[in-house]
Parts: sequence; C-alpha cells; structure tokens
Amino acid sequence: MKRALLLAAMIFILTANFAFALSEGKEYFVKTALHAVRGDEIYWVNYTDKSILIGTGEKVLITSISGHKIKFELGGKTYSFAFTEKGNSGTDELYNKFFTERDIKDEIAKYPADIKDKIKRGVAEKGMTKEQVLRAVGCPALAGNQKTYNLTLKEIMASDRWIYYFNRFNRWQAEFKDGRLVDIKN
Repeated sequence: MKRALLLAAMIFILTANFAFALSEGKEYFVKTALHAVRGDEIYWVNYTDKSILIGTGEKVLITSISGHKIKFELGGKTYSFAFTEKGNSGTDELYNKFFTERDIKDEIAKYPADIKDKIKRGVAEKGMTKEQVLRAVGCPALAGNQKTYNLTLKEIMASDRWIYYFNRFNRWQAEFKDGRLVDIKN
C-alpha cells in the first residue's frame, strides 16, 4: 500500500510540474488566479486593485498566442494577457505558471471550506500555503527581488517573500515561513 501511494505521489509530482505546449484553439484551466483590469486586460504584474478575478480552475479557450500576449475567451468575453514584458516571448515553462490541461477543481475541493472560500474570493490570509496563495491571488510581481515575468513557478515557490501590486503605485508583501503565509505587509 505504501509503495502504491509513493508511486502515485511521484507520478503526480512529475506530471504536475510537466511543462506542456500551449496551443491556439484548445481549452485549458487557469492554474493561478489572474486579475483583469479595465475589463479585459491582464498584465504579468497581476494588479489586484479594482480588478476582475479570473479564478483558479476556470476553463478558458486560448484563441491567440503572439509574442508576449495570449488572448483567451471565458464566458463569451475575450481577455488579452501580457504574461511577460514586451519584447519577450513565451516558453512552455512560462505558460505552465498560468494554465494547465488538468481540471484542478477536484484538488481545490479537498481544501477546508474556509480556504476554498478565500480562493474563490481571491483573498490571501495568514496560515495559507504558498500553493493556496497562488490559487487565491495568483503569481506575484516580485519573488524576493526578482521580477517574475521570466521566472518559472518552481523559482517563484523557492522565494519566501512575494510582492504584489494593487496598482502601479501601491503594493503589498506576503512573507512565508516553512511554506506558510506568516505576514502580510501593506
């Protein structure tokens, strides 16, 4: 029984971190929360102030991949996602931060009710794991002192200080210890 569980865990870890090739005309699931500003624009900074939350697990249709932008449809609306800085282009590892082929709603359903509610509302609170924070509010703008537009999810997860921007001028910081959110600073 222990061997079967260990094997299942190893397969999950290997496939969960497997980068895939994002394709136009194909449906994917949102892996880390995204925030649309001005109605339909999403930036790699992932501004959280006065934004429309596109929650983890939402099914989207990728309609266009061009340079540093991805366009996708959700609920009859088209969103433009500048997932990296202008002049850079995407890689499978960068796409893997935001989209997955797996329906992850079953994974979220296993969380306690209060955590599921926070993820649904896009709220990070002390005690949440790094994964839960990513699912609730998305990728940070900075991990440590590095901009995250060209970092992999693994590199982001290695940092214990994440900085998010409410807007261009205001930010908040999430600090982790032993993989759990221990402090939020504005």
